[in-house]
Amino acid sequence: DKESYTSMIVDGETIGGKGYEVDGTEIDLKYEINQTKSPNEIDLVFYSNGIDIGHIKGLINMVNEDTFHMVLANEMGDPRPTKLNNNGSIKVAIFKRVKD
Repeated sequence: DKESYTSMIVDGETIGGKGYEVDGTEIDLKYEINQTKSPNEIDLVFYSNGIDIGHIKGLINMVNEDTFHMVLANEMGDPRPTKLNNNGSIKVAIFKRVKD
């Protein structure tokens, strides 16, 4: 959204967004994109009580305004993938915007 909050639906479960709860702790999930790199770099940034508690680093390629390809590190603190392709346990995901 315009405040950089992000959420995803995985197997019918909504993950992320503003005020997402994990193990009883309220988490906000935002994103940051570095468009000066090719492919663009994305960080999913987790906040608790306004404090940055960790990043999951990845790469992103915008196909059009409603579709993008993204690959993410498996865990917070893992290094950013170096290529936008499938590599072992790291897989490229295709995202499509759900319009209201």
